[in-house]
Amino acid sequence: MNLENLSNQDLLAGIKSLLGTERETTLSILKYLSEIESRGLVPELGYSSLFDYCVRALGYSEASSYRRVSAARAIKLNPELGELFLQGKVNLCTISAASTALRENRAQVSEIVGKSKAEVQVLVAPQVEYRPKEIIKPLITKAPSLPLIQDTPKEERYEIRFSVTKEVFEKLNTAKGRMANSIQGELSMEAIISSLIERYLSPKERKSLKLVSDGRYVPASVKRKVLERDSGQCCYQSTDGTRCCQTKYLHIDHIIPFAKGGKTELSNLRLLCSSHNQLLAEQAFGKEFINSKIRKAA
Repeated sequence: MNLENLSNQDLLAGIKSLLGTERETTLSILKYLSEIESRGLVPELGYSSLFDYCVRALGYSEASSYRRVSAARAIKLNPELGELFLQGKVNLCTISAASTALRENRAQVSEIVGKSKAEVQVLVAPQVEYRPKEIIKPLITKAPSLPLIQDTPKEERYEIRFSVTKEVFEKLNTAKGRMANSIQGELSMEAIISSLIERYLSPKERKSLKLVSDGRYVPASVKRKVLERDSGQCCYQSTDGTRCCQTKYLHIDHIIPFAKGGKTELSNLRLLCSSHNQLLAEQAFGKEFINSKIRKAA
């Protein structure tokens, strides 16, 4: 197309026409993304999330992928946003900026119409409530165990509460990032404490505390071997050969499920991201069963 031959009027009319077509195409893409996610296709294709799919499969930049994923989810929950987007009253940036607040009912669609991204960010900024620091006394109370899959015996569990200084809290946050994979990506106080016990107690002491057993507990030494063998990356691979590239917040999974007699040994363990851990659990036990366990644990 030779634009130099167009009159000023035709040139300006042409770009407006293309803008309308661009919005229609973009809205269609968002609806496609929403449907792909609803059908649960992304994990099966070898991607850890819809965001990962947009980046690696569709070739969007990370920023563009984030905007489209958050906008797709917002429009699914608030269909009126689609028409407002076609009219140019909202755009990808404003929808994306407001998506979390809209989902949590901290903002209404009408409040973001006609606003810039910066205005929407100010509108949806969470309100911080400052209160005097409460003095928390150390407390140890017995807590009920979480539901486990099938016939796994319930374990006796205890709840421990304590407060720490700001300095210790900051150190903990720093340590969490470094320990994400080495402690199976759980980043919980239980996982951190277990890792420290495994590291500093003698084998005899660990055995006396029943940290090494025939159960589902994976010793830190075995976790390190799994992490090294699998190159610190999710092992899931789709039928077309696409391997998940997630390297953070990984879980150590039993290939033959523990609840079906699988052993807690190196040859029966693998690294999986959260999405593929759930996908393979659904394939092993059924989607409804896994969803019921998630609901009960919530």
